[in-house]
Amino acid sequence: MVKKISKILAFLIVIAPFLEPYMAFGVTLDSMSLLIVVLLALLFCRKQLKEWYGSKSFFIYAFTVPNIVAVSFGYSNHIISSLFVLTLYFLVQLKVFPNVSFEHLKKYYRVLVLITCIVFITQELMYQMAGYRFSALLPFLSVRYEGMSMATFIQYQMSYPRSSAFFLEPSHMAHFLLPYLAMVLGENDKGFSLKKYLEPFFVTIVLFFLQSGCGVVGAFAIWLVFVLGVNISKSKKMVFISVSVLVGGYLFMRLADTEIGASMMNRVSEIDAEGDYERSGTIRIFRGFYVYSGMNFILQLFGVGTGGSIDVIDNSQYLVMFFGAERYLNNIQMLLIGFGIIGTIMFGGHFIRLYKGNTLSGRLVLVAFFSICFLESFFMTSKMILFMIIAFQCKMNKERIVVNNCLKTV
Repeated sequence: MVKKISKILAFLIVIAPFLEPYMAFGVTLDSMSLLIVVLLALLFCRKQLKEWYGSKSFFIYAFTVPNIVAVSFGYSNHIISSLFVLTLYFLVQLKVFPNVSFEHLKKYYRVLVLITCIVFITQELMYQMAGYRFSALLPFLSVRYEGMSMATFIQYQMSYPRSSAFFLEPSHMAHFLLPYLAMVLGENDKGFSLKKYLEPFFVTIVLFFLQSGCGVVGAFAIWLVFVLGVNISKSKKMVFISVSVLVGGYLFMRLADTEIGASMMNRVSEIDAEGDYERSGTIRIFRGFYVYSGMNFILQLFGVGTGGSIDVIDNSQYLVMFFGAERYLNNIQMLLIGFGIIGTIMFGGHFIRLYKGNTLSGRLVLVAFFSICFLESFFMTSKMILFMIIAFQCKMNKERIVVNNCLKTV
């Protein structure tokens, strides 16, 4: 029974990001999926997480200090949502991380990545030939964006210049693909073999044609750290780097004058630190830091919880930089505003402990996560769980192998 449950947990964890576009009864369907995951683990799985890699102290802090500060300063309108998000993530880590079948998670993940890439390629080909594409979203469900119907969003998506398969935006698809790229690339840490790298190359190409800034940044970080960490001679590394630079430079020159190249350069030009808050780059990278700079020092130090961040924005002089009910903060800004300098340092300590001594796959997944934290907003969501569960499983499996080898030698 436990084995069957562990397979179900693996499937629900991998499928959860596909449910994020949809909303029902005021809750996103991926959150409902995580609730089911937690319920199954609590009812049928006895095993609990033994090694927290420094995250236990972060959770103790996060459940107490920021919420006390939020209530004290009148930023408690969304404290229930704060506690819900934190409790759900905590329970997933406590009960699901140690009980999920990692082998089945990888199998389900591989199938879903392949299907996603095929759908994406089909959408792109259709758009290039016909000027519009089919939408892979489910029309009978409600979209999570407030004030917009699913029919309206699908109509918009069909003529949008960039495809995104089953996801709302290209960046959301990149969030799903990056952990997989890191995981499969890291499994080939004993040298270079073209056959072994066909899958990572394929996923990297799809990430590039997504034309998502976070996809390109994440893929570059993964490959860079992989080349530095792979177990081969320095001469082979130099050859690989040289060939990569030459091929990359050639492709860049060839694509610079194409529609895709122009789109990518336009994405770069949207990064504006001077406060043009209608640009995507400003929204993703800089805007939240303006809000943080205007906070009381006590709030900067201790934070106000994830829900309190909404109240902080609503009472900030920089509220004019936000549109309607949208309150976008990237992961770093959410950490700083939600948990303060102290909480950010504590989470950073947990991150470092999880990174040290991990497998190459585990390290690459964490590198991918960190590289897009300054761009993207998915802190303590189903997408972050996908990153972290792979990193945890990789390290726990490595430590289990080390212990078993030690016992054999006794």
